[in-house]
Amino acid sequence: MSDKYTVNYLEEAAYGEWDQYVASHPLGTPFQLSTFLKQVSENTGRTFRVIALKKGDEIVGGFAFGEVSKLGFKMIPLPYDCPVFQPLFNERDTKFSTKKESHRQEITKCLNNFLQSHYHAISFRFDWRCNDLRSFSEDKFSIDLKYTYIQNLNEFDASHHPIDPATKRQIKKAHKEGFTVNKDMSDDNIAAFYALIRKTYKRQGLPLIFSQKDYQHLLTRLVEQHKARLYVMYIKDEPVAAMAISTMNKQAHYWLSASDTSYSRYGGTSALILEVLNDLKMRGIESFDFVGANTASISRFKAGYSFNLQAYYEASKTRFPLSLLLKIKSYIQ
Repeated sequence: MSDKYTVNYLEEAAYGEWDQYVASHPLGTPFQLSTFLKQVSENTGRTFRVIALKKGDEIVGGFAFGEVSKLGFKMIPLPYDCPVFQPLFNERDTKFSTKKESHRQEITKCLNNFLQSHYHAISFRFDWRCNDLRSFSEDKFSIDLKYTYIQNLNEFDASHHPIDPATKRQIKKAHKEGFTVNKDMSDDNIAAFYALIRKTYKRQGLPLIFSQKDYQHLLTRLVEQHKARLYVMYIKDEPVAAMAISTMNKQAHYWLSASDTSYSRYGGTSALILEVLNDLKMRGIESFDFVGANTASISRFKAGYSFNLQAYYEASKTRFPLSLLLKIKSYIQ
């Protein structure tokens, strides 16, 4: 490890310091905050941790995650419903690319060395703006190419944007029926959101890790901090579609989306996305990440909005020491 830096676990009393660092970082998202990941970790049986890389007493990098420990095998898996899961660190303030890259390699090595000395399996999901993963590749991480759709909201104008004709027809159906969009955090709106989430997760065979109370607690906190927005669409007084969008550092992520397929003929989800984009733009959000375009059906739906296809990366590394393999073999037998 470089003599310039120290890397250690943060005590819970210092989580607020980490959250301040995340909030001030250009790549910081709500998904890296202790207020978010701690609850996700607890609801999935993981131990929440934060490692901080410091220069003196100042945090200059780090990583928040949920730890899994089984049979002496310690892992950092990707968390549920988390579009971004990556370390953060300060870039060097210099006009010279060689110095920036050298600094990036040094600080990444410090973080990775600590993680690999404590964990047998590590997974990351990087923000689409992180495209220099050479340090991870050189460190024998497996790098997977993924795709998402991105829209610069400064350039977005719903009345002139080239939306696919099939998507436009769905949007027109919703307007013809008439709809309202409720953005408040009332008990009734949260209940409607949760009912849609339950139906969607059951339909998709996904685990539901949060109760209605959990969602209300987490979303209320994030909304009050201007780090998330909740949207529930009603047609004929019935909730038909809902979305929770993260909003931080002028970046938005399509975090949670749910719908009632018995009302799909009304085109509610398609229309709600435009309502969301217009609201986010009005609130000064500059970029919208549609979060994932890696299966055919999802890609077709999202491509209908003619956003920009963008690559992003996931990285992982696993090591099995002989003693652990013998323990696993003994356990299986």
